[in-house]
Amino acid sequence: MAQPFLRIDLTNQARDFQNTVIEAGWPLIDKSNANYQILRKWLGAAVAEPERKGEEVVFYLRNESGARIDQPDVLKLNDKDLSGPLQSEFQELLKKLQSAQPKNSAETSLHAKALQEFNSLTSDKRIGDRRCCLFKYRDEKKKWHLVWAPGYRRKDEQPAKPIVCTNPVCSLLFLQRPDGTDKCPRCQKKPIAQSAAAVGGVRRSPLPLILALLLLLALLGGGWWWYNNRDTITTDPGPPPSLAVSPDSATITQDGQIEYKATFTDAE
Repeated sequence: MAQPFLRIDLTNQARDFQNTVIEAGWPLIDKSNANYQILRKWLGAAVAEPERKGEEVVFYLRNESGARIDQPDVLKLNDKDLSGPLQSEFQELLKKLQSAQPKNSAETSLHAKALQEFNSLTSDKRIGDRRCCLFKYRDEKKKWHLVWAPGYRRKDEQPAKPIVCTNPVCSLLFLQRPDGTDKCPRCQKKPIAQSAAAVGGVRRSPLPLILALLLLLALLGGGWWWYNNRDTITTDPGPPPSLAVSPDSATITQDGQIEYKATFTDAE
């Protein structure tokens, strides 16, 4: 069974987020999910599927064929993504939304509101919502794609860091205030740090660190051996061995040869 990648608290007492409404009494995320079906028709897999569970809303990912993706690899989008590899997908999503053809007055109202919301995410005034509504997911080929979770917005624009609870049965999106904690207000768990590979970074090889540690151990070992053997180590090679020749006087044989003996003697 597919798990939602995101949960939003939209109760009246919610601290961080509120519903986006098309008109008074008509939220963009309706109970029948009719609005999502229309957005899906216009935007395909680039729009996340909401599902109301009481006053909470959870979001799922569906692939292009319409099947829910089980355990999707989803992360919050950052500003560098929009100026880099996912910029073209953002522009393509905006183009699809602009070119959508509403078929009746209800779709016209939905289209106008959706276009207004998505366009506003490009404004620095809505940078807080941009960081809370746009996500990226990795497909089976390890390629990142943009996905928009519409239908909610922040209650204020005060400085805050958006965090998605890493507890897979929770996945609550909440805001960490400057004087607040990063503990999830729903399940009380703290977020688990993600690896560089998980956020699309470069996984660095541990080999250089291992080699540096081995070198350090070798140096420490050499120093320890020298310290324990320093009294037996001498740098003075001492005098060289002496050469002794005997006899003291040479004897010349009849055939003209000189008989003598040379002996090396180690210095004491």
